[in-house]
Amino acid sequence: MRKESRDTPCRPEELSIGIRATRDLCSLKDRQTQVPRSAATSRTSGRQAVSGAALLLVLGILTLLVTLAASLAFDSSLRFTDARSRAERLQAQYALRAGAVHAAFLLRSDRSNDQREGQEDGTHPTDDPGEPWGSAVHEIPVGDLVVRIRITDERARLPVNDLVDAQGAVQEAPRERMRRLLDSLSWRDRIDPLLCLDALVDWMDRAPQGETELGEYEAHARNAPLDTLDELARIPFLDPLVVSGWRGTDELEPFPGLVDLLTRGGTQPWQVNVNTAPREVLLALSAGMTEAKVQAILAYRAAHPIRSLDELAEAKIQGIDAGYEDGQTFLGELGPPPGANALSVTTDLFRVDLEALREGRTLARARQCVVRTPEGVNEVDWDLDPIVAGP
Repeated sequence: MRKESRDTPCRPEELSIGIRATRDLCSLKDRQTQVPRSAATSRTSGRQAVSGAALLLVLGILTLLVTLAASLAFDSSLRFTDARSRAERLQAQYALRAGAVHAAFLLRSDRSNDQREGQEDGTHPTDDPGEPWGSAVHEIPVGDLVVRIRITDERARLPVNDLVDAQGAVQEAPRERMRRLLDSLSWRDRIDPLLCLDALVDWMDRAPQGETELGEYEAHARNAPLDTLDELARIPFLDPLVVSGWRGTDELEPFPGLVDLLTRGGTQPWQVNVNTAPREVLLALSAGMTEAKVQAILAYRAAHPIRSLDELAEAKIQGIDAGYEDGQTFLGELGPPPGANALSVTTDLFRVDLEALREGRTLARARQCVVRTPEGVNEVDWDLDPIVAGP
């Protein structure tokens, strides 16, 4: 018996229904697969955002820590440098004091030698640059520092404070000496001597108005004697080179400054040591002094120190008494007290310039004025000038 075949053709409506069912099934599968992908993407993006924020936070904290560490390191470096500078300055000051003690020893030894020589040969003591205290710049080691010591005669200079008296009035004789000093300077082409003199007088006197018409500077004038020679640098119209001098180069010869030629003063009347006074000071002492007379005195004392003022007359230095009237002589005007411009062959006041160095680098300077008496050497003044160069 023959079986009936089941492969009967589908009707159109059945085929349409099948296509729609297949289409719906695919759409459902697509929706089922799309939902998990979107969620996964969202979760991944969230993790990336959190990781980026954490990274920025870590970088910010690291930056803050690095900045703080650098600031602490810089502050520590400054504190260390400051502490080292303080220690260096303190060490330099003690070294300068050690140098001052050595200078006092040299001056005491010189006095003892003069007394011994005077007892042996009956000669008068003198103080001149050829003696051990003034013959060279002394250097002594102090720990790992070196102190340079230079001793000069303070009585080789003119007293600047004699320009005014105790009431602040100008004294004519010292003013004339100062005028001659400024006029004798080898570098006078850099200055107007009269203008410098008037500015110096205006700085010290108590007159309400000065001849130089200092203007705005008048209110800052000291109107009193100088405390230190450093004040000279503050006076208007005084060239810095005029004040400090020039140590010399291949092109220009050295010349002294006002700090080398002037002193604040001391006992009255002031006595200038004829054995140590430079050319400019000798020329300023008297209107009758000339360049020829000064050069004769310099040549005479270079051969041997002047042990008494009578030697100048006995030596018959050519022309030394020329220019004086009515029997007046060089020694009559410039001789011992009570003469206004007293001369001497010895000194009791000294200037000690000290410099502390490490490996050639200057750490500090000081200037000391001392008086030598039969009992010893006493300090009159101490002016410290710390420099403290960098490392």
